[in-house]
Amino acid sequence: MADPLKFSLCLLIFGLLTTLTSAANTCNVTTVNETETCTNTKSINFSDLCNLTFIDYACLSTSLLSILPSDLLVTLSACYSNTTVLALNPGLSTLFFTKLASDQVKLVLSPFDAKSTSLKPEWRAFLLNGIQSLIMQDLKNTQNISGPSQPFLPFANASIIECLQSQNATCELFQKLVQGLGQNYNNMPASKRQEIYPAIKSFLLNRKNITGSACAVNGSSSAWIMQNIGNFSMVADFNDFFALNANITALEVLPFLSLPQLANVSVNPSLVNSTMVSGVIVGLLQNKTDVYSFLMYLNASLNATNQSSLNPILSQALLNKTFQIYGSNTTSFNNTELSQLLQNQLNFAITNVTLDQLSHIPPNISCQFFQAVIKGLNVQYPNLKPDKQQEIFKSLIKPYLTQKGAACAVNVNSTTWVNQNLGSFSHNADSMDFNGLNANFNSLDAVSVLTTSQVVGFVVNSGLGNTTNSSNIIVGTLQNKTDVFNFLNSLNGALAASNQSSISSPLSQALFNKTLQVLGSNITSFTSSDWAQLLQKDLKFALPSITGEQLTYIPQNITCSSYQTILQTLNAQFSNMSAKSQEQVYNSMIKPYLTQKGNMITCYNQTDANSTAWFVTNMGSFFTYTSQGDLALFANSTILNLLLFMHQFFSLFTNNRNSLLNKRGLAALTLTCINGATSMLKDLICFLKTPNLGKNNGGLVTLYDHTLHKPATTSMSYTNSLIKMVAVSLVSKLDTFSSSTLNNLGASAVGLSQSQISTINGTYLAASLSTLSNVSGWNDGQSRSIVRQLLNSGYQINDLQSLGSLVSGLPSSKLQALDPTLVVNSLKSTQFVNQLSSAPSTLKNVFVNKLVAANSTPTSLVKNVPSSLASFVPKSSLIYESETPVIQDLNEKAWTSDQAAMFFDKVVVSQTNYTQLSSSVLQGFTCGTPSKLNSSQIKDLAKAMKIQNAPLGEQQLNCLTRQVTKSGVPTDLDKYPKEILLYISPSNYTSGSCVDYFTNVGKANISVLPKGSTLRTSLLTQALACLNVTNASLTDANVNVLGQLACDLNTSYTDNASNALLNQLSQCSSLSTDQQNSILSVIAKGNTQFGAPTNWTQTTLTSLGSLNTFLSQSILTKVPSVVITSWITGVLQNSTLSKKQITSIVNNLYPGRTRRAASCPDGMQITADNVTNSLLPLLYTADQLDACLNYTILVAYLSSFTNMPFTDEQLRVLKNKMDQAYPNGYPENVIPDLGSIAFLCTASDIAKWNITSVDTLASLLQTGPTDSQAAIYIGKYTDSAQSINGLALNAISSNYICLLTSTQLNLITATAISEAQPLTISSCNQTVKDALYLKANASFQNYSAQIPAFYNLMKPYLGGAPAADLKLFAKQNVSMDIGTFTSLKQSSVMSLTVDDVLGLLGSNIADLKAQQNNTVISAWIQAQKQSDLDRLGLGIQGGIRDSANSTVATTTKTTSVSSAPPTKLLFHSIFFCIVMTCLLS
Repeated sequence: MADPLKFSLCLLIFGLLTTLTSAANTCNVTTVNETETCTNTKSINFSDLCNLTFIDYACLSTSLLSILPSDLLVTLSACYSNTTVLALNPGLSTLFFTKLASDQVKLVLSPFDAKSTSLKPEWRAFLLNGIQSLIMQDLKNTQNISGPSQPFLPFANASIIECLQSQNATCELFQKLVQGLGQNYNNMPASKRQEIYPAIKSFLLNRKNITGSACAVNGSSSAWIMQNIGNFSMVADFNDFFALNANITALEVLPFLSLPQLANVSVNPSLVNSTMVSGVIVGLLQNKTDVYSFLMYLNASLNATNQSSLNPILSQALLNKTFQIYGSNTTSFNNTELSQLLQNQLNFAITNVTLDQLSHIPPNISCQFFQAVIKGLNVQYPNLKPDKQQEIFKSLIKPYLTQKGAACAVNVNSTTWVNQNLGSFSHNADSMDFNGLNANFNSLDAVSVLTTSQVVGFVVNSGLGNTTNSSNIIVGTLQNKTDVFNFLNSLNGALAASNQSSISSPLSQALFNKTLQVLGSNITSFTSSDWAQLLQKDLKFALPSITGEQLTYIPQNITCSSYQTILQTLNAQFSNMSAKSQEQVYNSMIKPYLTQKGNMITCYNQTDANSTAWFVTNMGSFFTYTSQGDLALFANSTILNLLLFMHQFFSLFTNNRNSLLNKRGLAALTLTCINGATSMLKDLICFLKTPNLGKNNGGLVTLYDHTLHKPATTSMSYTNSLIKMVAVSLVSKLDTFSSSTLNNLGASAVGLSQSQISTINGTYLAASLSTLSNVSGWNDGQSRSIVRQLLNSGYQINDLQSLGSLVSGLPSSKLQALDPTLVVNSLKSTQFVNQLSSAPSTLKNVFVNKLVAANSTPTSLVKNVPSSLASFVPKSSLIYESETPVIQDLNEKAWTSDQAAMFFDKVVVSQTNYTQLSSSVLQGFTCGTPSKLNSSQIKDLAKAMKIQNAPLGEQQLNCLTRQVTKSGVPTDLDKYPKEILLYISPSNYTSGSCVDYFTNVGKANISVLPKGSTLRTSLLTQALACLNVTNASLTDANVNVLGQLACDLNTSYTDNASNALLNQLSQCSSLSTDQQNSILSVIAKGNTQFGAPTNWTQTTLTSLGSLNTFLSQSILTKVPSVVITSWITGVLQNSTLSKKQITSIVNNLYPGRTRRAASCPDGMQITADNVTNSLLPLLYTADQLDACLNYTILVAYLSSFTNMPFTDEQLRVLKNKMDQAYPNGYPENVIPDLGSIAFLCTASDIAKWNITSVDTLASLLQTGPTDSQAAIYIGKYTDSAQSINGLALNAISSNYICLLTSTQLNLITATAISEAQPLTISSCNQTVKDALYLKANASFQNYSAQIPAFYNLMKPYLGGAPAADLKLFAKQNVSMDIGTFTSLKQSSVMSLTVDDVLGLLGSNIADLKAQQNNTVISAWIQAQKQSDLDRLGLGIQGGIRDSANSTVATTTKTTSVSSAPPTKLLFHSIFFCIVMTCLLS
């Protein structure tokens, strides 16, 4: 662009010059002496018009001028510079135009007029001076506008009139000039009109001042306007007419006004004061265009004068006119115009619209036009009186939609239908009207636009809200307390009117939740009467289906009277509740509230006459759900005994006898029995004969057997955590364990602590093994302890199945020593295989190794290996030499991609229908597979992968895509895996638009591409460009298209994330720290779909998806603690999050809690009764944990503790207690149970340990220690074992293989790598890579003749391969993928020739071009001859050129540089900039 300052300066100078020139020559006529001027003119040459000066043209004869081209003046504008034009005498322009004939003037001026605004200002001014001079000369000489000057009048300006005024010209001459100027009025720019009219006005005022009359004429005032002002009346001020002519009237002026003037007059109440004036104004509007334009100007005038209404007479007249024109010719309006007309242009009048006016709307108009009318009327709905709203609905909308409502509902949802066809007028309908107006009306879809009474009508009469989703939608429309209680009042009124008492369970629950949410903190101040109003009236319908989660909203600190009111209300609904709801009321409200605070019994006053009815008033019928432990929480045994004997309790028991005898209330009572109780409670069965529970083992076992152990006989169901907790509490009270006791314990044996197990005689364990082996729920520590005791007692394993659920505690070394036949036989049992599922990986490896030893062929191995153990089969055991794979056997097993690659090529060449292959088999595709198949087969294979949803990796997809698109992108891409699109450019996508392309990409698994990779980043950039996203704001539609690509959006997008974007982000597998912080800031504001954290529920936390794993403390602490606790309880029970994720949440929730007193608070001691409570990390601060936990309890239940999500601060407490228990170091049998405690152990701590077992090593490394810790663990193990076999390699795994020292690498046995799972060594140093390659090469040497099997075995270790070995692979056409190639040792790659690389990569050679900037590839390219690289045909440059090529290249470069003189280019550039700065606009 031109420099703004310079440009402005040029305009300013030019403007000043023009103004000064104009002022100086107002009445001057500039001429030249033709004889003197034209002495040295050139002869005309029409082939080069620019070769002549304007003097030459002005001096031409009339005959020659007549044959000049009509666009001469436009052409010459480009010929002459500004300097040349400014030097010309204006008289030359006059001379030129005087010689033109009248018709020639028109021809020459026509193109000049059309392009005058785009011509140089100096040239335009020069020519207009000539025109002006010609007119002035005519006026001066003849006092008339003669023929020769007539064509020039359209180009005249105000100075001519000013000249006439200065010369006191006659009115006749003035009027002729006005008429002449007016001929071109319609073609004049507005600025010219505005320039001329003031001069006209000035002339007339001057005449009036001099003569007393402003050029009066005979006839009417209209004639005076026509002669003296003419068309310029349309730019005059209305008051000017009266100032110039006192005899004129408003009615006479109106016809001469433009529509804007007419609009200005219309808003003047003093002028528009009669029906006649309004009639004249409206009468001037002849058609739709007039009406539409006038209304636009009228609204502008109203706004300018700060008015919102018109004279009522004119307002009604305009409404009549508009509807008349519309009704008489609906086709002249489009629906947008009509809508705008009613919304905007007629908004000043529409509130007074009448039914008569609306009746002009034809009843047969299309839906689009009808909707346009409604859209316009809807804008004014708030301003309409209620009766008018009702009139429009009944008289216009309802009749029309009754006939055409369904037609107007095609292809739109019900919300849109209401908005388009009823707008706010829908408020005047009742719920039954909607179905009558639209047979397909969906009330749920339209709930957001319905009134409360309408929604309630659908709820009561049509069952709306009978699903969780529909209920959430309904409740979601209630934004605040007022909304909620208005809805409840309406609902209860409708229920009463229809003699109903309940609604659907989902909606009642949703309304209950919403009500208590909106009440918020106000609920803490509720009195008993408030609770009665809320539950007995407002929410009565919701009580039968009330849930425990809902009851958590009721504060635990309410008064006794409030609590008892709530209980009585719920008790009245007891018989209407399901058993589940009854139990939830007890567990979620009654039990927490009644639990003693200190030594006080809740709501009990011995002096109160009603105190003896404590059970009735505080538990009611819900007593049937209490337990012995619960009763102990409520009161001591003395008080309980007293209360149990009161007649009120007998009444309660009798009323609930049948349910009580089938529930755990019976167990509670039996445990509270004391001496003599049985004689007074005849209906109660007391299993215990003495209150000394700890000594009555038989009684305890019998009790457990009757109450919890056999749910099949009781209709009770318990969660595993509850059974475990009860079992631990029960078993902890036993002192000795015989085989009889263990057998009697049955499933409750799961409550044995590790300390207790260590005291049990191994022979007793062996005698009760048939019972113990069928117990479910053992943790690793328990099973190891039991098996250790068994083996230490001399127990011989003759049948692995006899261990059953204890098998996970078997040491791998013991299993290795067993006969393979035992292993094979045990794995034939489905039950045993299932029990093995929780065993450590090391043990599973040994089972598979035993199975491999027992099966000499891959066919038999595949057939016999259980699917759950298939992934542990070494790759080398899956090489089919002469055998043909049995497809059915392969399909039934769960393989890894590396395993499937070993037999995949054998499978596909023997198969014709690839859809019969499982996804587990299909994932074995390698970049070498295409060499075995033709193009059609490859495409069929790819389609089968889509059908079976086979998971493929980055390199697999890259190779597959190349083969599929070899002959062009298929037209049926939707039949291929969506991930293929990641490797196809959007420009090559032929199955739709770029939006279609990125919609499919967004649904693909983009995690196959590393986050931050060039390709993945490019896809997001291109997607945003496709969607025309130019700022950081995304629509919901944008987010829907982006899909998984949204996971890579930077914080400029996430800072203002919409609900749609948050939903998408919650599905992302990983988010950066910046993204997480940005998302948290959005969530913390509380205006997302999740709402304010203070109102969150368990459902909210679940709906957050992956976002809940990084919620900050500031957010978590705002969530009600009971919600957090309940949610984490559910997460722990359902295993929906990993322990690491839960620990992260707890750490965020409690990063460092306030220190408290060193002594343990009353009732918080951690004992066997609560030790398995998975919520201990939430219930205890680190200091409380320290004060309330004895290390003996920790040691006894160590496995239970280390499975809980403790914070680092809490783990430090546990570690300190372990140090107290084992001051000289932890025994090796304890180490596997340390879990996260091991993270806090220092090198000096670990130095005290013994790590002799691969099981111990594996358990430590599986927790994810730091590299420094892992290195110490591995060192301790290798110092003891003095070798690293396949089991140890699997334990070390890819995570820590790079930590091995040279000494340790030498300890790897010859067969270790062939027995182990493949290792990923890409991050290792070259020394480790080299060593592992040599080990692998030796380990797999037996397979070296079997290509490609040998290559697939060696592939993970090729990063250490020497060049010589790579050259051998190159001769075998292994089709190496580019990812493997770039991981090769650089020194080896540098020794490869172009032919070697071509042999290695094969069909993947094209990737060399795509990856040419990779460090390894770039260095290799630079070391090759360019001529050799050219043979690849990839267009790769950068190789070594021969001498001839180098010379040519140098010469060409020198020539090209020297051919562009910089000085000349710079001069041209500067000159161009100067010219453009002054001329461009």
